[in-house]
Amino acid sequence: MWLASLYLLLCTSWLSRAQESSTAVSNRVAEATYLFSVDLFKAALKADAGNVVISPVSVSTLLALVQQGSGGNTATQLEEVLHLDPEQSRDGYSHLTRNLKVLAGNESLEFANGAFLNEGYQVKSGFRKVLEEDFLSSVETVQFSNSAAAAGEINSWVSNHTHGKIPNLVSPDSLDSLTRLVLVNAIYFKNFWKTSFLKNETRDDDFFIRPNTSKKVPTMHLKKKLLTGSLESLNSRWLQLPFQGNRFYLLIILPNEKDGVENLVNSITGPEISDLIENLEDRGYSPEVQLSLPKFKLQTTLELGPALKKIGLTDIFTDRANLTGISEEPVAVSQVIQKAEIEVDEDGATAAAATAIIIKTLSAILPPPPLVFRVDHPFIAFIVDDLNKLPLFACRVTDPTAS
Repeated sequence: MWLASLYLLLCTSWLSRAQESSTAVSNRVAEATYLFSVDLFKAALKADAGNVVISPVSVSTLLALVQQGSGGNTATQLEEVLHLDPEQSRDGYSHLTRNLKVLAGNESLEFANGAFLNEGYQVKSGFRKVLEEDFLSSVETVQFSNSAAAAGEINSWVSNHTHGKIPNLVSPDSLDSLTRLVLVNAIYFKNFWKTSFLKNETRDDDFFIRPNTSKKVPTMHLKKKLLTGSLESLNSRWLQLPFQGNRFYLLIILPNEKDGVENLVNSITGPEISDLIENLEDRGYSPEVQLSLPKFKLQTTLELGPALKKIGLTDIFTDRANLTGISEEPVAVSQVIQKAEIEVDEDGATAAAATAIIIKTLSAILPPPPLVFRVDHPFIAFIVDDLNKLPLFACRVTDPTAS
């Protein structure tokens, strides 16, 4: 059986429907995103022992879009992995697409969807309507037979929406005459700390990459009242570091043991993160904290196909894929790639990510202050949108000086 090629690209730098309130839609999608995010994060980390940064919401957005064109067991698997049925994901990600955009003052969050169709290729009218009206996707026509030119157009779109942070996501080798469609999602975040670290306070401190092995890394220092608490079930502590405007914050989860990050990753669950973020103020307290945090810049390229298969999404990568709601031609996903970057310094944080899904034809008690929160060994962190109670980026830092 001849299969057409579909290439879906995610790049990471809700209006509710009639009878349901936007709050209910938002809450449901946030809960589902926690579950998916932790599932994907844990699966991706098992394939890489070093520094990793990922934007699960970028991946889930495109999977939600693919879900709208799926059927049979493929639709069942997508529903199980996304923790949303097709209508719920359409409503929820439609809301997210409209809501995840802030360009005001020092805050910057950009979230965009795009579709690149092969010249002469037609998607079904219902799927195109979902593309344009629910996911607010721009639609452009390219010639995938000229793979260099097509890759250039896609990469230009990606670079523009990630403010130059992800300039080259798609290689010409990943596109060919069988490629029919590239779906793109881009997310870019930049913001400044509510209270900046003083640059003259930054100095080289020890960071324990292993319990008995340390290296000197540039470490920032801040003394301020900050929300913090413990996660006894994970043998860890957490701290919230807010950005200007109070909508976004960095959530640091630090294992109590210097070699505890692997156990932390293995033990953490979506409901646990959801409960923490939903009830952060109730679960923490705000003493004066002496914070020591290493500067870091992480860049990661991940092939996410194996991770998605581990969490139950298998059919879309085979000739069993049922994506007949997209087009008449049988198609399957051949590759899922994400490029992501995050940089944390004295001023604030910048993050962007890009993911490509290539679908081809088949052939608590208050202790006395001050509290010392010294991030001097491997940890995980999330950039969280407090308005939507949504983790935008997740990272594991094992060595702050290694990109």
